[in-house]
Amino acid sequence: MPADRQPPLDPSHPSELTTRFAGVVRRSAPDRGLDEACALVAAHFSVGADPDGTDLVAVRSGLDDLARGVGDPSLRGVVDHLVAAGLGGDPSDYASPASSMLPAVVRRRRGLPILLAVVAVEVARRCEVPAAVVGMPGHVLVVGDDGLADPFHRRSHLRPADACDLFRRLHGASAPWDPSYLDPVGDAQVVARILANLANRYRADRDHRREAVALGLRSLVPGVGAEEQAALASALARSGAFDRAATTMEALADAGGAGTDPEELRERAVRWRARLN
Repeated sequence: MPADRQPPLDPSHPSELTTRFAGVVRRSAPDRGLDEACALVAAHFSVGADPDGTDLVAVRSGLDDLARGVGDPSLRGVVDHLVAAGLGGDPSDYASPASSMLPAVVRRRRGLPILLAVVAVEVARRCEVPAAVVGMPGHVLVVGDDGLADPFHRRSHLRPADACDLFRRLHGASAPWDPSYLDPVGDAQVVARILANLANRYRADRDHRREAVALGLRSLVPGVGAEEQAALASALARSGAFDRAATTMEALADAGGAGTDPEELRERAVRWRARLN
């Protein structure tokens, strides 16, 4: 089923895919596959063609095909080839959850900047070209030994000054620039950001069941703070899963509240449980 045709979900339903996702994102960096993690994310929103419910076979086959066409083993060579193969961004895609689903992005060669960066990094890895995702606020880039690249805007080479200019076009001419914005980010941070994008998209669409699924997955990613449990609990409540919402909020209160008064969290949980009666 295409990633933009989404069957109903029950965010409280236990899933082997969720357990598998948690295992993948907790692996040590050399053994963690962004392609697998992102395919598992997509499988929570659209049933894939593989027996395990993912589209990982098609994702890896598509990435392998793209890698076979790379002639210049450099980041610039990888991105130039991807652009020639049709990879790039379209601002109109921002409103579609499919733009955050790797199977759809590999198939359509369109997606959000962070997904196009994942494609570039995964193709580079297959070509033994060093590359990493750069989590610049507002727009994700890719960095390699030969500089920066922006697959979304189909630019295979950027100087740090070019990235700063792009940042200020997004955030305003007076926005303070920090060179650390061009530091590579780890795979876990990439997955967490993808899931935050999805949660925001589903919240805007008032699809709170899928918002809760995205936030539930995000809470499993190493490095995501305990305060995210409050966002998950609120999304569960908006989806009508008041019992799970209350249980999640009570667990956060028991853990100290992550900066919020635990008694306030428990009172909210009580109000949600009252909705069950």
